[in-house]
Amino acid sequence: RIQEKFGATRIAAFERPLIKVAIRKWRDQFKATPRSADVALEVLSRLLTFGIDEGKLMTNAVAGMPRLYKSDRSMIIWTQAEIDLLISKSSPQMARAVRLASLTGLRTSDLLRLQWNHIHDLSIEITTGKSSHRKETLIPMYGELRDFLATIPRSSQSLTVLNNEDGERWRGGFGSSFQKAKKRVGIDKHFHDYRGTAATRMYIGGMTEREIAEIFTWSEDYVAAMIRKYVKKDELLRDRIRRL
Repeated sequence: RIQEKFGATRIAAFERPLIKVAIRKWRDQFKATPRSADVALEVLSRLLTFGIDEGKLMTNAVAGMPRLYKSDRSMIIWTQAEIDLLISKSSPQMARAVRLASLTGLRTSDLLRLQWNHIHDLSIEITTGKSSHRKETLIPMYGELRDFLATIPRSSQSLTVLNNEDGERWRGGFGSSFQKAKKRVGIDKHFHDYRGTAATRMYIGGMTEREIAEIFTWSEDYVAAMIRKYVKKDELLRDRIRRL
């Protein structure tokens, strides 16, 4: 798309103020798919940065240009009532995945490849796909998580904790199955939003805000705000009384 629109444009033209107007009009052709429009800008920006590195340009005309796609999912979590409703309308396999996600906060890809040998007496330890398996997440084994894991049947056909209806590891179809499940109950939230749910569960389970921040790589202020927003006042008070 960049080649089609700007392939015949002289490099020097990208230093002129009016080029920003041309780029913005080009981007706006893809307004119907804002993510695609933003990807187009990102690729063009990288191309212009390459031009700067090669000494062909002084500035990047895309720098500072606003993106179209906006998604603020800060502090969105699944409530217990929503989890219970979804589980009641889901298959046992999906119900286990939903419950385990709300207790661990693992991303979908990591959750589906979680094996029994990742689960130890005191923790769950698994490398993360987001880090290309260079980093390992350590989830302390608190009571509610331990109790739930004890209810999951082990499959003779698979080493993974979560499996499909055939007792085999989920290799495809999980995303579409989850989409169908949440549509049946009319809940418009993402599977990823279970991370916040897990954080609040861990807090109620006895972990400090600092410990939760380290597990999820969030700031302590962010965790504290989430706890204030979603953990009931009486539960907070009972927890503090228990600690005292």
